[in-house]
Amino acid sequence: MTPTESSNCSESPIRRPTSEMVAEAYAYLLGRVLVIRQETKDAAEPGFGYNQVKYNPLGSAEFVNPNLDVAYLEAWFAVDDDSPAILEVPEITDRYYTAELLDEWGEVIVNINERTTPAKPFGTFALTKPGSMPTVPDGAARIDLRSSKAKMLARVELRGDPATAVQLQRRFTVTGGDTAVPPPRRIVDFENHTLAGVGIFDNVDAVLASALDVSPAAVDLQLRVRAVADYVASSPGARADLNTRLREQAVPEFQQLGRDPVRHHA
Repeated sequence: MTPTESSNCSESPIRRPTSEMVAEAYAYLLGRVLVIRQETKDAAEPGFGYNQVKYNPLGSAEFVNPNLDVAYLEAWFAVDDDSPAILEVPEITDRYYTAELLDEWGEVIVNINERTTPAKPFGTFALTKPGSMPTVPDGAARIDLRSSKAKMLARVELRGDPATAVQLQRRFTVTGGDTAVPPPRRIVDFENHTLAGVGIFDNVDAVLASALDVSPAAVDLQLRVRAVADYVASSPGARADLNTRLREQAVPEFQQLGRDPVRHHA
């Protein structure tokens, strides 16, 4: 530990977190905040609704890694103890397709297709809240989500026949019950080229409580997040100190990892 890291901010009685702890807490928390930001952005679009499919037009390049060889569709699911979301996946042969369900940490719950779910590659799926016992339609396969919300990113290969691909895209449907949907959690506003500063550590209890993280490392990482958040809240000097350290070290290192996959996987 360097002398700088072992010293305490004069205004704060709380132990100053190490650079390693700051970097790990920041990267972990950013993973959740990015999903919240995406939900907030999606919910602000005209015509948005939970348990409604958005059929993206062919040639759309709004995705991070757009693929012009597929027809995209997406949806946000919202469920509660009594109301599942009912997803219909059409039978598709002789072309690639997938319906990828993501939890609120951006982790894959399941990819529905003939390769990864051969027991049921298409048909009716009841998406349910964990621990709930809602009425599920006959013939529907139950999939427990990891919280009360999830996002679907689905794709259908054009395969030289865009018209058929669009027809298949439109046969993905979602219906949901009368679910009271809580709004996305409040987070600090930020842009991709700058990322979030010290404000990311405000409101962490609400952010972390908004969705279960099933990772075995979640408890340890959340303890680190809360330790850094306590330091930030302990005094104006601690907050200024942490913001400087984020801007000068943690954020640039995180951005560099994104540009250097070899280093990231070393």
